[in-house]
Amino acid sequence: MGEEFRGGIRVVGDFALFTDPNTKADPVSYPVPTQSALLGLLSTLFWKPQIIYEVDAVGVEKPIQYFPFSVNGYKDKAKKDQRQFLGKMSKRVTIHRSVLLDVSYLVSFRLRLNPDAIDEDRREECDLKKYYGMLKEAVNRGFGLNRGQPYLGISDFYARVEWVPYKTLLESKWDDQEFDLPEMFYNWDYAGEGSPKYFKPFMENGWVRYPQEAVYV
Repeated sequence: MGEEFRGGIRVVGDFALFTDPNTKADPVSYPVPTQSALLGLLSTLFWKPQIIYEVDAVGVEKPIQYFPFSVNGYKDKAKKDQRQFLGKMSKRVTIHRSVLLDVSYLVSFRLRLNPDAIDEDRREECDLKKYYGMLKEAVNRGFGLNRGQPYLGISDFYARVEWVPYKTLLESKWDDQEFDLPEMFYNWDYAGEGSPKYFKPFMENGWVRYPQEAVYV
């Protein structure tokens, strides 16, 4: 496995939407974040090709609440002549979303070097401790310098983040939160036909643990 650093962040937001990317119907959020959404959030805060994030688990700090959320949009993509397209009101549609309300999560993750993206003659320049510190600075700022504002599932729902010591994560648990969750998407089968892969999560003491196959490079 090699050198790695363990870390944690708290992610808070007014709304969140975590869905199966293979679903085309009006979106209904999973009750907890998908692993890919949290990997994307971390990469928004700080990313280099030389590093890999692995999200181990997520802790749910608040009760799971759903909220109906509707937005207006267009059924088809815009054409070259935007004014002509926007004038066709018959193509307007209302998208109904069932989103999560008032969320707060603890995210446990690992940071390690990506050996496939490091040249042997420049390996000494890749300092994992330095990258870990740069990630911590980005979390304290609340946004990534290159990739902008982190969000909760979709860019409409901004996330507020703060650094949490890993020891604090280990001590956090909620005894009344223990139950089965619906099957969730976690990755694509890149080695096969590119079909979606799912797993059956279970919440124990407020924590949901993810499969460790998917990483964000």
